[in-house]
Amino acid sequence: MAIRRSLGFSGMTQAITFLLNFGSVMVVSRLLTPEEIGIFSVAVSLLGFAHILRDFGVGNYLIQAREITREKLRAAFSVMLYSSWSIAALLYLVRTPIADFYGREGVAEVIGLIAFNFLIIPFGAPILSVLRREMQFGKIAIVSISNTAVQVAVTIACALNGLGYISMAWGSIAGMLTNVVVLLILRPRESMLMPTFKGLRQVLDFGYKSSTTSFVAEFGSAAPDLILGRTLGFAAVAYYSRAAGLIQMAMGQMMKIVQDVFLPAFASQIRSGGNPADLYIRATSHTLAITVPTIAFLTIMAEPLILFLFGDQWIRSAPLASFLCIYALLQSPFALASNSLIAGGHIATIMRIQIIIQSIRVMVLMTSIWLPLETVVPLLVIPAVVTAALCARALRSHFNLRFRVLWRGIRLCFLIALLSALGPIALRIADTTLGWQLPLPIMLFTAGTIFAGTWLIALHRSDHPLKAELHTVLAAARSRIRR
Repeated sequence: MAIRRSLGFSGMTQAITFLLNFGSVMVVSRLLTPEEIGIFSVAVSLLGFAHILRDFGVGNYLIQAREITREKLRAAFSVMLYSSWSIAALLYLVRTPIADFYGREGVAEVIGLIAFNFLIIPFGAPILSVLRREMQFGKIAIVSISNTAVQVAVTIACALNGLGYISMAWGSIAGMLTNVVVLLILRPRESMLMPTFKGLRQVLDFGYKSSTTSFVAEFGSAAPDLILGRTLGFAAVAYYSRAAGLIQMAMGQMMKIVQDVFLPAFASQIRSGGNPADLYIRATSHTLAITVPTIAFLTIMAEPLILFLFGDQWIRSAPLASFLCIYALLQSPFALASNSLIAGGHIATIMRIQIIIQSIRVMVLMTSIWLPLETVVPLLVIPAVVTAALCARALRSHFNLRFRVLWRGIRLCFLIALLSALGPIALRIADTTLGWQLPLPIMLFTAGTIFAGTWLIALHRSDHPLKAELHTVLAAARSRIRR
């Protein structure tokens, strides 16, 4: 029941923040040019590395630790404070050389402004990790929604007043200030902590492995912006960013709902003696019954979605988005692997996997020195396949979970996805071959309705475990309404 309630709060939070961000992206995409968005994307990609070093694995340390004392909390706060303030100073000093490297003064402006966030983050981040560990997702919802609402409002207001790419930087600062203020109000008892040097060793031992893992993963995530921005130009970065953004806006929100709850819940159940293999299969089966059909729908409807959401100027992103969706399907059985291994204390394994995967990813992206964007993106299937293979091996090694056993638990999800996709596929083919040329809103509404209806029928007829879970949730909701 606690997990269902937590998922409910997490889902509500992600739905609201998604709608807010979705609206912001639609407005900003029409107010700013691809060049301006590309400048901000490159700067934020660089700042992503700084955020990893700033956190230094403290968040995951507090979630997976056997117990949390005030001394451990002070040590975690101290690590984050020292690292964050040092990084803020470093970012401000190197902002100009970075901008010179890319030949855009705007990159320096964005980095210099957002560096202010690193001064205030330590006063809220440890509290947020404790709330996640305690699975108090109602309070987390208040924090997240307040943060996003303020950030979106400030970003749009600045863009409307002609501030260009710097609008998103001001929005980020406003959101972070809101985040810290709300956390201090919710948990004042844990906010007045004094820095200490006592107990840092345990935090640092976990932290360097976690931060190395996150740093390498973030480098792989930011590599398209950093490498393509240099080899193919900022417009190519923007087209790739919008393609990746399509799946990120939908799947990123869905997976965040699950992962926010999954890590603390999985860690708690392991501490209680649960079987990690059974826990992983059950969680993955429930998750993929929703995410795999959704990815299939996005693959089919990428072009009309791109045109409807962002406008005709982004048509080049549509085929790229379809490729990225296919890669997501290949990796979907292992979407929870990293969090599972972290919860089980196997952070070193995740670190090694990320180093291998992202090294291959960077080598593929470096082919953009010679190849166009439309050729480079299909080659990204290589790191996607390697990711699946390495994660399967890690699950077998640490949890004694063989892929054939995992496949028996999740294969229904892919059957449901296939059945759900038939309707949208037929609609796209008919629209093209019969010359219907349906307006984009009608096309998307019709395809979405067919997809949702077919998904519900397939879920019911297949007797997937998620069916029973949905019935339980609906029964509980009806009971509450009657009361």
